[in-house]
Amino acid sequence: MNIQSERGTRVLLKLLASWGIPLGLLTIFAVPGMANHIDTAQVTQLTCTSFTIQLSASELNPGQTYEIDWTISGTFSCPPFSSTTAFGPITFVADSTGTFNTTVTENYPNIFCDAQTYSGTASLVQNGSILNTISITFPNGQTSDTINCSSPTPTPTPTPCPPCAESCIQSNFNGTAIGAGDTIWFNAHIKASGIPSSGATISFCGSTVTSSAFSAAVPNGKIVFSPSATCATTTFDSSSNTWTTTVPISGSDEIFLTGLALPVPSGLPGGGISPVWCGIFSASVPGISVQWQWGAAVYTCFPPIPGGYNSLNIKPTHQNACNVNNGDHAGTPESKAIQNCVTGGARGGGGSNFTGSWSGTVSTQPCVQ
Repeated sequence: MNIQSERGTRVLLKLLASWGIPLGLLTIFAVPGMANHIDTAQVTQLTCTSFTIQLSASELNPGQTYEIDWTISGTFSCPPFSSTTAFGPITFVADSTGTFNTTVTENYPNIFCDAQTYSGTASLVQNGSILNTISITFPNGQTSDTINCSSPTPTPTPTPCPPCAESCIQSNFNGTAIGAGDTIWFNAHIKASGIPSSGATISFCGSTVTSSAFSAAVPNGKIVFSPSATCATTTFDSSSNTWTTTVPISGSDEIFLTGLALPVPSGLPGGGISPVWCGIFSASVPGISVQWQWGAAVYTCFPPIPGGYNSLNIKPTHQNACNVNNGDHAGTPESKAIQNCVTGGARGGGGSNFTGSWSGTVSTQPCVQ
């Protein structure tokens, strides 16, 4: 402040004092605006497939909108994977207390690497401007933490299939080349009729996907129509190499049957690939008819198989899926970290096409097992 400004300030203070305004109140004119800042960003739980982070900020201007942008990055050496990232932002309006607190849990794929090191930062942002940035702390009290994750168990030998006829569907890939290191997510679904009110089970085994470029065995699929189910769920059991989907008796227009993540280490050219997917359907009761289709989408990131399948959070049905209320098709990986990696290729165009376009429909009558 120059001499002229200092003199002007003294004159103003004397004038205000002569008007009877207390000097303590005059300090209001010298107090700057609230010092908006993020105070803490603490990971309280860190596992091989998820983490929980607590975030807090204070001295905020009530009623104004802020963002907390945060990034947690994992680094490891498990070819073809070398890193994974989870991030915000979280948008909020400051309340009358001028503070904000929240706890967020995020899922990410298990990369199955013995040493995964995580670190990150969090920033308070308003109108695109960063107000302050802090390092994220982890359960060990430090700004980085390393965890060990077990390797996937070997795929078990499948149980014998019943001596029934195979059902097969052939469908073409599109003309988009598939990059080296990408993964093709093959997924199949059914629509069933003739399910009795007491329930039934449909099984799909001995399944393979074969083309001129690859041939792979697909995990078994089992769909349980349960009188007690009010919504649909699906899980993968690595010990039996089986996807199990449980649905209400009413079923759905799309019920997830089985899925296979097929890594493509060297990539594939666009066009000229026409896979055939075959398998054997059986049922616990007679009189059931099945219509089935399959799709295939390409992802630039995917957890190693088979242990990482459950981290995909596969949507079990098109309609009435437990804890998933959206228009995604059955077979969609609902993990946002995985969805962010979808790209064009196989039978998909990327964007929001998480399953790939459907093949033609084939009808079959399962044999009774």
